[in-house]
Amino acid sequence: FNEPWEKPDRQVAKEFGKSHLPKCPEGTGDEWYAKEPFIPRKLFGDKHKELLPIYAANIDDCDYGLGISLYFKNLMSLCMVLSGAALVALPMILSNAMSQPSSMNNTLKGSYVSSESLSFCAGITDLVICGLLGLLLMLADQREKMLVAAIDANVQTPGDYTIVYKGAPPVQEVSVGQWRKYFEKITKGMKREKDEYVPEDRQFVEDGDLEDGKVVSITFCVKGVRKIYGLVEKRRALEETLFLKVRSLKKKDPEYKLPHADKKAKPSFMEGLLCSGKVGPEYIMSQLDDLDKEIDGLQTHTDPLPGSRMFVTFDTEFAMETAILQSAKEKAPNGKYPSVKQSCEASDLIWENLAVGIWERRVRELFGYLLCFGLIIGCFVFLIWVNGNKFHPFVSAGAIVVINGVLKVVTVKWVKTMERPLTFSDQQFSLMTKLTAARIFNTSLLMFLTNVLILDEGVWRVNKKPTLLDSEFVAKIFSTLIGDVTVSLTRLVDAPRLIKRQVLARIATPPTQKHMNDLFAPTQWDLAERYSDVIKTLFLCLFYISIMPTGLFVAALAFFIAYWSDKICLLRTWSKPPELDYQMSIMARFVLEWTLVAHLAVTYFLYSLWP
Repeated sequence: FNEPWEKPDRQVAKEFGKSHLPKCPEGTGDEWYAKEPFIPRKLFGDKHKELLPIYAANIDDCDYGLGISLYFKNLMSLCMVLSGAALVALPMILSNAMSQPSSMNNTLKGSYVSSESLSFCAGITDLVICGLLGLLLMLADQREKMLVAAIDANVQTPGDYTIVYKGAPPVQEVSVGQWRKYFEKITKGMKREKDEYVPEDRQFVEDGDLEDGKVVSITFCVKGVRKIYGLVEKRRALEETLFLKVRSLKKKDPEYKLPHADKKAKPSFMEGLLCSGKVGPEYIMSQLDDLDKEIDGLQTHTDPLPGSRMFVTFDTEFAMETAILQSAKEKAPNGKYPSVKQSCEASDLIWENLAVGIWERRVRELFGYLLCFGLIIGCFVFLIWVNGNKFHPFVSAGAIVVINGVLKVVTVKWVKTMERPLTFSDQQFSLMTKLTAARIFNTSLLMFLTNVLILDEGVWRVNKKPTLLDSEFVAKIFSTLIGDVTVSLTRLVDAPRLIKRQVLARIATPPTQKHMNDLFAPTQWDLAERYSDVIKTLFLCLFYISIMPTGLFVAALAFFIAYWSDKICLLRTWSKPPELDYQMSIMARFVLEWTLVAHLAVTYFLYSLWP
């Protein structure tokens, strides 16, 4: 604290920003960039050839886990399938465009705007497209299992060697040493079989080879430590505030010394609330002393804390699998059969939430879904008001984009602060389901309902002559799809990141190197938000394909741009995510199945409107 103030180094902050990004193996930069085409090398290349190139690099080489790898593979698969579907629909699109008046807006050409007849070929085309998507769904499950097996075989992580035991007894009842002896006992004398290994490794194994399992580490977690964690987080925040304040004072007065703690320097309630900058270092130090005493008191508590979970890591994957099987046959030191299973990745765990009960977690999730449902109802009322005032179609599309932005902020805030999921994968899955439901409803279904339903003297009735085939409604759909394309492009710009690096870092000199580093830190992002965007675009395209088959081209373009913009951001500007599992990919496939059902239902309804 009393060290002389030094001006933060901008170059050090730049290196800090690059330290979190995936890099080429040492000494292989020239080899990697020799494979990179000229344009991406010039636009996004690293002059020091340290960062992985954009085009030549494979996402699987970045050790981001199954969830990220499957997301990019699913994105490219959707792009290819929709491109094929667009080519199938191209004859009908051209036929519609030639029969439409030349004065019609170019964005509406090829659609069924104001059509009074529907040819038999249109129905056949729609069935072929449904067949393509159905084929994708049939192959997706098997393909996903093969990808998961291939990625898991190529990338070995601690999660492949670790088991978890939920509800382990306190260490006062069964010590960690006893657990080590137990697990090494049940994994002793394991017999190997050649058929259990991939072909590349079978030459190193003989049938009947014996091996003894070894426990590498045991991590024992107890309940009741969330309060300690909260106090430690509060202490870190106070210490950071104190350091920032002392560095700022040291910048003005090089002779300034850190004072002693003094509770008498306590600010008034209004000063602490509105003028936090007036809180002096003396009072902050007294708060730190009080927190230290409270934390020490909790840590030195004599009563045994009940166990929450115990993680046991073995030296081989074979030992881990054997321990899972044998633990159901041999009793543990506490006289019970431990119920164990393979653990998730350590980076995927939210450690402070391990002791949260299952029912508390479910109640919090339920409140989150109720909040999401309430926001959807609010969006419905708002869109009715927008449609009732006959605004320009681009205004309606802009309103939907704004609503999606507000929903994202509120939902992310709730999931990350109020819900207590066990893993980041669970957190992202919860966020994905809420964002997907909200965006599908306010982008596709609510636009449909506000045209099909009318409010007549305070009573909702079905509109016998909905305006689904007029130019205004189709323009809203087209504008919303185009908005998805532009959103992907704006992620490349990343305006907040540019402002922090090019404006704040230059105009306002941060008091510490850490604060300068924070301005150059990678951008935080959520895979759940990206999945919900993709599903929303796909649902909107397929839901209204009977009205606007040209949306297939726009959606395919949106997925193509999303693939490359997300890849560029992941390799250049985004922070490294935890190693997520593949449950979001399964959820996306499930939603696609129901998207086809919704497409068939709305297509039948729309076809019935033609004379």
